[in-house]
Amino acid sequence: MSPPQLPTEIWERVIDWIPIFDGLGYRWMHNTTTKNTLSACSLVNWSWLPRARFHLFIHVELTTTRQSQAFLSILLRFPSASKGVKQLAIFPSKPDSTTAKIEPSHYNWVYNILATLPNFLTELESLIFTELPDLHPTFIVMASRFRSVRELQLLELDKMSFSEVVRLINRFPRLQVLNIANCQWVKPAHYYPSKKCQLYRLWFDTDGDCQDDALRWMTSSMDCFSALQVLLLTSPSTMTVRGDPRVESILVQCSRTLKFLLLDIDEENFGEYNDYIGQLIGSTPGRISFPDTPYSTGMDLLEPVAHGLYGIPTIAS
Repeated sequence: MSPPQLPTEIWERVIDWIPIFDGLGYRWMHNTTTKNTLSACSLVNWSWLPRARFHLFIHVELTTTRQSQAFLSILLRFPSASKGVKQLAIFPSKPDSTTAKIEPSHYNWVYNILATLPNFLTELESLIFTELPDLHPTFIVMASRFRSVRELQLLELDKMSFSEVVRLINRFPRLQVLNIANCQWVKPAHYYPSKKCQLYRLWFDTDGDCQDDALRWMTSSMDCFSALQVLLLTSPSTMTVRGDPRVESILVQCSRTLKFLLLDIDEENFGEYNDYIGQLIGSTPGRISFPDTPYSTGMDLLEPVAHGLYGIPTIAS
């Protein structure tokens, strides 16, 4: 059975709407149903393939050796497909058994793909690393070969020092968006400030020593924040805001350009926090917004704001 004979442009418009209606808003790229629907469209007709593949390749998530080999095979057969890949997420799957020991060789494919893909993905904009344990010293050098990257997300990484994070940041001169969350940190060695990148969106979800390291890095790298518009500083526990000169200097530095601010604080002191921040940065209605609910009850706002998918919201009344 062949599809109805309509102009290709009509079917392309229909395919364009699949991620919107079949997906979950900004989360559609993680929706299996959406991906399956787009994959089915690519098999119906040769004229449908380019548009369906375009949507499938905007966000590529690699979790296994087999997936990475299949993706590389596609790029070798269809080099033009690489131009559409804007976001690459590397999220290694774990062994089926929870008691099985994970050998270092289990992650070899990650380094193989980092050595190969930069030659193809010359227009990649976003790079995401999730749950990578015991990073090899070559990781930073290999990851930074994606020279076009503007957004970097480091999520749930294990045994990584903050000095390594800064070294990685410094290798992306075009970096504008940085998200760091739920990482297992080791005590850092000496690190140098960042001066090359110009961030406009920053999300740190840190605790303990790493929270202190993050604030030290920010105060020593003020040149990176002259254009910052969105700042999210959150913590699994509670961040001490009032009276911390580092936080105050950061907020004053960013106050001219900042449009959205979220700091994780104790719910009991939330009203006092709002007044304090307002006085510190001289916020005026409509210029700098921060939630009128505590972080713990405003989580539905956090992720889309952090990823810049709804723009800069006006939350404060």
